[in-house]
Amino acid sequence: NQFPSLWFQWDLVCGRAGLSALSQTIFMLGQGVGAFICTSLADKYGRRPIHLITQGGLLVSCIAIVFINNIGGFIVLRFIVGAMQQSVALTGYAILVEMLITDLRPLAGCLNGLSWTISLVALAPLGYLLQHFSWRYFQVTIIVVMSYAVLMICFMDESLRWLVANNKIQQAEDIISKMCKANKTEFSKSRLALHQQMAKAKTKNELEMVMGKWTPVNELQLLKPKAINSVTYYGLFLTSSNLSGNRFFNYFLNAVVELPSLLFVFIAVKRLDRRSVCGISMIISGVALIISGVFYIPGDKSAGSTSSVVFSLIGKFAITASFHGLFIYTPELFPTNMRNAGLGVGSSAARIGGMVAPFSRLLSDVVIWGPRVVFSGGCLLAAILITLLPETRGRPLLTTIEEMRAWKNIKSSTLELSIK
Repeated sequence: NQFPSLWFQWDLVCGRAGLSALSQTIFMLGQGVGAFICTSLADKYGRRPIHLITQGGLLVSCIAIVFINNIGGFIVLRFIVGAMQQSVALTGYAILVEMLITDLRPLAGCLNGLSWTISLVALAPLGYLLQHFSWRYFQVTIIVVMSYAVLMICFMDESLRWLVANNKIQQAEDIISKMCKANKTEFSKSRLALHQQMAKAKTKNELEMVMGKWTPVNELQLLKPKAINSVTYYGLFLTSSNLSGNRFFNYFLNAVVELPSLLFVFIAVKRLDRRSVCGISMIISGVALIISGVFYIPGDKSAGSTSSVVFSLIGKFAITASFHGLFIYTPELFPTNMRNAGLGVGSSAARIGGMVAPFSRLLSDVVIWGPRVVFSGGCLLAAILITLLPETRGRPLLTTIEEMRAWKNIKSSTLELSIK
């Protein structure tokens, strides 16, 4: 292929330049749809089947992109990839969180973030090495890396918490038996504990019975911070090429700065409450991005421009901390039969921010400091909004909606809002 990039192959310049941003926006729209629909299906039919089905759909749609020859078909497939990817990510994370005890939940969130960050870091050298080849080679490389997913059919079990909450006794006992054999512990005691827990969670269909009457305030209050966080996080990635220096190196710096950010989150959530970690990180990001915008001069390679890059990276460090902090925080706000739906609605709100983020590059073409002003203002607003959420640090995961109703926040006498 004589055309090394999408932009040249489909002439995405001048009047057609917006199609590039549109393809990314449609991808985010797909993520929002997948997060909303597939996570609700996972709450109803189980984490494992939805995860495996969408994992297969993701692999097939990524392969199909390699053979597409027009921008319209490419955008449609990007929508499907986004929907499948978000379902895979959220159902997989729900399984991970639900298999761990309270003290290990921050570790789960950070390990999940680490896998994401390693993937981002790897894209920079991969893009650099393949910059003179067709974009299809880049896509094939990603497909080869993700093909491990077919092995998950053999090794992935259903979430034990979901089985308990939905009274799936036999399946739960099978998993408990497997765990006891691996740990060389007595099955009878574990089986007794399992049945005691199931006795507390007989309200299998309680979610369907109450959804017409109640909606959690948690979910409503979570939407705005998630959307603001997402537009800043993805916007900084997409505008990294506007910074002084090599675009691949700038992208690499924006990715690698997430590694110390994850370490910060892991340490901070053990010592501070969730709201403080997310709120303080957003404030730091907002202030750093304002300073970065003040120092930035297009095409300038002076100390001022270097300072702009440094403060931009500080902003990226901080927004990443809040990004992963919210990922740890969100599933702790909802009971088992609403957890995936809660993750899905929160992620859908984040995708709204993600849909706006690609157009930050177009804004920077008009007002070079515009995106950073928008990002910083949003971060400061989100830091205020996050204080409205209840604190979850040190609390066991909620299993039933009854437990959610009984859970009172210090600043609020109720967790639910009646819909009239």
